[in-house]
Amino acid sequence: MVALGSEHSIAITDEGEALSWGAGGSGRLGHGHQSSILGFLRSSSEFTPRLIKTLDGHKVKTVSAGLLHSACIDDNGSIFVFGERSLYKLGFGKENNATSPSMIGKFPICEEVACGGYHTCVVTSNSST
Repeated sequence: MVALGSEHSIAITDEGEALSWGAGGSGRLGHGHQSSILGFLRSSSEFTPRLIKTLDGHKVKTVSAGLLHSACIDDNGSIFVFGERSLYKLGFGKENNATSPSMIGKFPICEEVACGGYHTCVVTSNSST
């Protein structure tokens, strides 16, 4: 599976590993890059696919890439978000960036995720049936 964002991409291997590449500003690649002052001090771009190490040990089953953020779901139904205001885009009111994938524990089992330009939508399942 591959997800294409505005200036970045994320791929899932057959083993469930997540790799990302492209423009890395705002943490949208999930590699922990901090934005530099006005973007002049260091580049956070990755031009070859690189493993998202924070997700090591999680088998990723689906991924989505938005304008400046990304999200993925592992085989347990847990959702991870990263990038500019990624927590805010799920309605948690936090304006800060998550430069590495952050698991959101307030959702039931997640089945699908879609990132838009400035929002994220998650489809959950009813775990009682």
